[in-house]
Amino acid sequence: MADNVFVVGAGASFGDVLLRDSDDPTAPSVEDRPNPPLTAGFFHLNFLDKLYPGGTAKQIEHDYPSLFGYIKPTWELQDVPFGTSRWESLNLEDVFTSLAIENEFLPKESDIRARRQLALNELTRYIQRIIGLCTFRRSGKFSKLLVEKVKLNDSIITFNYDLLLDRELFKKRSELYQTFHVRITGQSLFPGDSPWYGPGTFLKMHGSLNWYVCTNELCGGGADLTVVGAGRNGFDERNFERCLVNVSGIGDLPRCFTCGSPSAVFLIPPLLNKPIMKNSITRAIWGQAFAHLASASNVVILGFSFAPTDFYAQWLFRSALRNNPDGKVSAKVWIINPGNDPSHSGHGDFKRRMQTIFGSHYEDKYRRFEEVEEILEILYADKGA
Repeated sequence: MADNVFVVGAGASFGDVLLRDSDDPTAPSVEDRPNPPLTAGFFHLNFLDKLYPGGTAKQIEHDYPSLFGYIKPTWELQDVPFGTSRWESLNLEDVFTSLAIENEFLPKESDIRARRQLALNELTRYIQRIIGLCTFRRSGKFSKLLVEKVKLNDSIITFNYDLLLDRELFKKRSELYQTFHVRITGQSLFPGDSPWYGPGTFLKMHGSLNWYVCTNELCGGGADLTVVGAGRNGFDERNFERCLVNVSGIGDLPRCFTCGSPSAVFLIPPLLNKPIMKNSITRAIWGQAFAHLASASNVVILGFSFAPTDFYAQWLFRSALRNNPDGKVSAKVWIINPGNDPSHSGHGDFKRRMQTIFGSHYEDKYRRFEEVEEILEILYADKGA
């Protein structure tokens, strides 16, 4: 299993330095775009004007009528200009959770449940579109640094949908992606290769913008996972970027090879009750994460705050890192988070939350994502390339 496990949360993508056009200096330039937002910011007009094609709130509301038809009366925003005032702090997870719970509560045959399902579908596409546009043909400076440093015995666990780490892994550490693919799907990532896999791996706990599954529950291939970006000659950047364009609302999603039905991007919504045990893919991913955490010597957590309502993530780390006879945390834990700063407004709550998971056994002096360089130097000081 892994020597070092790096855990990446939304704060890492939010705080990374995104570079245009990846590594190709000859590629056509693209307009500067903001980083993916945290849970607040998805409905902030200043953010959306920099990102959304056309930059108009009217167009956004037109594209997602069921979603905004639900949000406005539920949060009493009918008379508030879109993207301003209370829209700016509207929490994405609150909207997602509210819609999902209401959808389960209402009778299956009712018209109102059908309308709520439409709103939920639109919210999923809205999230895909925002994150896809933020990261289209862009690389993360510190994501790139992390991938360049990790060894074959290390693992990366991310709770993000975006492809900042995937882009670098495909090019520079495809072995970690290969191990994930072989373990989860039973097949080699790159056709023609032997199904080799190593000790370290890359796990996306909530799904990914480049993962597709069939939408037909009766399909024999319905449980199969397609990872876009794997080609016969290695990384297929054209198809990899195309999936970001697709989820941004342009172009068609791929169809299932088995039954011809439309496929869908595989994402786990940020709900209290995550459907982890209801799907063979997610059950395997979370099981692998437990095993790698339980055997790790070091666990480095970047920009992941363990939200108070994320009981699954708290359980995973608390249980995996204490999976030994004496019940003590088995790895050295390094936490990079602004919440470590005593002057931060949420410092007290953050510290108490970390202590409920890790006790006093974690390093809390790191506050900014760029400080991962210092930790990497410490971890690899006595190791070769």
